[in-house]
Amino acid sequence: ARSVFARNICRSGTDLSMVVLSFEGMLTAKSRPAVTVASCPDSLLEAVKALRKDFRIHVSAGSYHDVLHRRILTKPCNRFRELLAGCAKEAFWKNPWRAKVVDRIENVRAMQDGPHILVCIPGGKACDWERHQLYKGGFVAENYAGFDLYLKVCTNADDLREFLCRKTPLIECLPI
Repeated sequence: ARSVFARNICRSGTDLSMVVLSFEGMLTAKSRPAVTVASCPDSLLEAVKALRKDFRIHVSAGSYHDVLHRRILTKPCNRFRELLAGCAKEAFWKNPWRAKVVDRIENVRAMQDGPHILVCIPGGKACDWERHQLYKGGFVAENYAGFDLYLKVCTNADDLREFLCRKTPLIECLPI
């Protein structure tokens, strides 16, 4: 059971980085599942990213307005050129999203044993597509069976914080 001190910190929203650092020797990565936020709407992304340090979570979700999407990813010039090149009719961000999720799954697996929870926060068509990639028939379930992956769907950043404060109970997650 978690101490009264820890429960009060989680309720207050206090920066947990100092507390985590204080107990780093006792609280190892192996004692809790890894958590990666794989999908999140733009409007909640900064609030989700703010949880990274306190809870040591990964965030692979991105924003249309971030450096990757604005400056690094190349977009087809037009649909005609895309058809001539024989490219798939798919939004340009989907393959990089897949690559980021795969990178996180494989790196977490290499760094620690145990469960890895992928979190999705619904927020539109893109988030729906991303979340479906984790279900049966999606590329994650098809290619990473046996990786001890779980899906947690949260409603917003506060819901995610509460889940993290409850120590990421797997009973609240779906096996992938």
